[in-house]
Amino acid sequence: MNELAGEPPNKGTWTRYRGTLHQCVVKALDTYRPSPYRCNPLDQGDHLWRVLVPRLEIGSISTDLYDPQELVWSVAERPEQGAQPATLAYDTSWVGESIRTKRFPYTDLWVFAKLFIAGNNEPVALIYRIDPKGRRNVLKTFWAEVIRFL
Repeated sequence: MNELAGEPPNKGTWTRYRGTLHQCVVKALDTYRPSPYRCNPLDQGDHLWRVLVPRLEIGSISTDLYDPQELVWSVAERPEQGAQPATLAYDTSWVGESIRTKRFPYTDLWVFAKLFIAGNNEPVALIYRIDPKGRRNVLKTFWAEVIRFL
């Protein structure tokens, strides 16, 4: 059995990378940064990668949304946080999965990776992709929520 205590079961085409929290966020950045040199045809195009930290458990306590590079910087600024054992679970098929969160209750996030801290079977970060159509949908949802609160 390759699973650590408290780690959720591996499923389908998802694989794991284990290391410190800092190593895992660097691995995520290497995988999910925009690059003209991507060789995977499914990852070509105008995609924006974002990281949602739902419970503010890692990174800055002032925001829950990052691009991957911002999360690396935020974790690097806190060496005690970056040294924690962690696991990055990511979908090697580039299909991902749809997840509804409290942060975006009216739209699903298309999640391609999840970051776990050892001993916690709930992800501390979700890495998701916004495509051009998705970007418009997110903006519509955002403005609908703003108008609702006015």
